Amino acid sequence: MNRWKFRRNTSRLILFLASLLTLIVILITGMSSYAITPDGAYLGKIEGTGLAIGASNSRDRKPATLQQKLRQNTILYVPGGNKPWAHLGFFQDAPLDSSGLLVKAGPSQIISEWSFPCSARGRFTIAWKKGSDRGCEAGVKLQSSSKKSGLPNNNLQASRRLLAQAEDEVTVVPTPGQSTIQTADNATGISIDVLVGDVRVKSAKNPGGRLVKAGERYNYPQDTITQIDTNPILNSPEMQEFLNPNNWSSPEIPQRVADGIAGQLGEMRTALGQGSPPVASNSGNNNNSGQSSLNQSPQRTAPQSTQPQPQAQNSSYTEGFCFIHNRGWWQLSTPSEPDECRDSCAGKTDCQTSGGRYLPDDQNQVLVSCEGYSQTFVGIGREPLSKALEAVSYPDNYKPSCTFRVIGSSPEPP
Repeated sequence: MNRWKFRRNTSRLILFLASLLTLIVILITGMSSYAITPDGAYLGKIEGTGLAIGASNSRDRKPATLQQKLRQNTILYVPGGNKPWAHLGFFQDAPLDSSGLLVKAGPSQIISEWSFPCSARGRFTIAWKKGSDRGCEAGVKLQSSSKKSGLPNNNLQASRRLLAQAEDEVTVVPTPGQSTIQTADNATGISIDVLVGDVRVKSAKNPGGRLVKAGERYNYPQDTITQIDTNPILNSPEMQEFLNPNNWSSPEIPQRVADGIAGQLGEMRTALGQGSPPVASNSGNNNNSGQSSLNQSPQRTAPQSTQPQPQAQNSSYTEGFCFIHNRGWWQLSTPSEPDECRDSCAGKTDCQTSGGRYLPDDQNQVLVSCEGYSQTFVGIGREPLSKALEAVSYPDNYKPSCTFRVIGSSPEPP
């Protein structure tokens, strides 16, 4: 009997020590993310229904509105589905300013929860500006929804849950440059796609963290890094919505914070080669032309046509492109079917498209024709398309009515 008690007490001691060690790991890799925290987060835009803000108790939740802010110990709940999502623009109080952290919660087939300030579970797009002292500078803790469990009813269950929790979460820490990631949560665990810059992912398996660079995906608990093609993500309608300043222009956001958000979005578009966006107004009208000023961009001249570059490997393989003008700004996408370009303006006013096909592995000549403006851009693959976008997107060179055509190929009609 004494030997059985000794073994039982020894097992409990080992479990306690393991839990204590796990708690130390959490303090180092997870809770350190609260060392630099934002003071709040404004809701820049809400889409869909069923979004709520409250505490962990469902009875305390209220429908999410643009008049609300996330503060300490509040959680944004985004229900599962293809439509519900929300933008969060983080800020600091003293002095009042944007804290350089932008987040899109959802859409996802499972519920997405952002626990203020720096914890999340579900699907998110997270962007940090270049620099330091940014919101959640020391990291965002991502927890797995698949292993969510109820409250423990004794110390042994509490220890086991603490151990399991540490094994099913990671902390994503930005590097000093710009960092943009997309996260997903499913039955196999957590995945993190790095779209811009790089991040360090810390976990119980790797307390020091693993560096994950742009174009790479990190999977946990597999602890693996694989290569991904970021172009479909960066050119997707979802990312264009994220980069559109009109989708962050709630009238509840103070002007200084809105200026900071618009500036960060402009830096992101420049880094992605998508040109500067038209600056938005935070008047609350998402159908504005996007030319009223939040911040004055420095004057730029339109990119000049490039000299023909050496021919790349000859190829007959083509991909689609689509220039879409909507709500006073241009965006460039790569649809797989011609109808996707034409249908982009379905049901929208003041919207136009111009699309066709280009050679992704060969030289292209892109002819841009606008009222009072015509230019040809030459380059390999997508490069001349990006330059054409820049030529009509800068605020001081903005052109609302244009057509884009790849010379020498057979573009689809706009």
